[in-house]
Amino acid sequence: MITVRKAIAEDVPRILEIFNESITPVWSQSAIQAELEKNDAFFLVAVCDDVAGFAVMRQVGDDGELLQIATCPTVRRTGVGDTLLSAVIDFAAKENYKNLHLEVRKSNEPAINLYEKHGFVRVRTRTDYYNSPLEDAIVMVRSFSI
Repeated sequence: MITVRKAIAEDVPRILEIFNESITPVWSQSAIQAELEKNDAFFLVAVCDDVAGFAVMRQVGDDGELLQIATCPTVRRTGVGDTLLSAVIDFAAKENYKNLHLEVRKSNEPAINLYEKHGFVRVRTRTDYYNSPLEDAIVMVRSFSI
């Protein structure tokens, strides 16, 4: 069973492990801790037996920006990412955000497919946005307007 809850300071070491397994460039432990403490941030973890994934969103005016979402490799394609993304979208809708934005590596088709499943659309490409390795980003947006 997957539960989603707000991240706490005790989750930071596990979040850092998942970062190291999943995302480049990796945030530092102090950057993760600082994000937890920001008033405009929404930081969630998905828990199975242990923290299995996380999502970080920040409010930007009337919109939200999904900064990071990742799951540990052993739980990929088990619904953890889907559950986390649903929780982020639910929060954004409840807070009356107009849009939710994100960037994703052009080569990350599993993530792009997940975002499209949840109503995100591709709006533009940012050339050479990512480093390690250098790669374009696809900018995606999910609108909450009626």
